[in-house]
Amino acid sequence: MNLKSMIHKKNESLNVATATPATDKPVLVPSVATVAVAKPTNEKINRDIEKIRSWLFHIGEPVEDHYLVLDKCRNDLDAMDYFLKHARSNFTSGNDGEA
Repeated sequence: MNLKSMIHKKNESLNVATATPATDKPVLVPSVATVAVAKPTNEKINRDIEKIRSWLFHIGEPVEDHYLVLDKCRNDLDAMDYFLKHARSNFTSGNDGEA
């Protein structure tokens, strides 16, 4: 049974086990470094969206379907990276978008 099903299960008691420390010695835990993550600016996002839009035209994707990809990219940076990778490789490899 996974955690999600345990959380959503109703009217059923759960058996829970507790753990005891293996030693009485205090455990030293190293501090975690703070990492700054730069969020892309709107200007960069707009440039990337335009690159993807150009690629969609280049490969012959129907214009009425462009919004599906572009909306996904606006809301999911992993999707943006995925489509940018394809757009860049298509233009740099000299591929004309035809199979």
